[in-house]
Amino acid sequence: MSLHALFNTQKTYLEQLEALLESEQSELMSAGVNGDLLSQLAEEKSGKIQMLERLELQRRNAQKQLGYTDDLQGTEQATKDAGCLNEWQDILATAERVIHQNNVNGSLIERQLTHNQKALNTLTEVSGKPLYGSDGRSPQNRSSVNSSA
Repeated sequence: MSLHALFNTQKTYLEQLEALLESEQSELMSAGVNGDLLSQLAEEKSGKIQMLERLELQRRNAQKQLGYTDDLQGTEQATKDAGCLNEWQDILATAERVIHQNNVNGSLIERQLTHNQKALNTLTEVSGKPLYGSDGRSPQNRSSVNSSA
C-alpha cells in the first residue's frame, strides 16, 4: 500500500474516532448519562484505535522498505519525496485534535465519577451504614439465594 493510500485510510479512521469522541462528550455532558451508549462508544473507539495502530505499523514498515528511517525526520523526508507532506500534516493535526478531545472526555468522566462518589458518600453518611458491601450488593439484598433451583 502506498503512503498516499495509508495516509488517506489513517485520516478516515482518525476522523471517525474524532466523531466518536464528540458523541461521547455530548453524552457525558447530557443530564442523564446513558451508560449503555457510553459502553458502545467505548467499544467502537477501541476498534478504531486498534485499526489505527495496525495502519501506523504498516506505514512505518512501508517507510522502512522505502529506505527511510523510522523516526519523525524519516517520515517527513518520505512524505516530501512521495508528494504527500500535506496529507501527513493533516494527519498530525487531526491526531492532536483527537488527543485533546480524549483528554477533555477523560476530565468529564473523572468529574462524573467524583460527583457519583460524593453522592454515595452523602447517602452513606445519612443512612449511618454502608449502602453497598464489597460484593456490590446492599445489605438488605444479601440474603442467601439458592442457585441450584
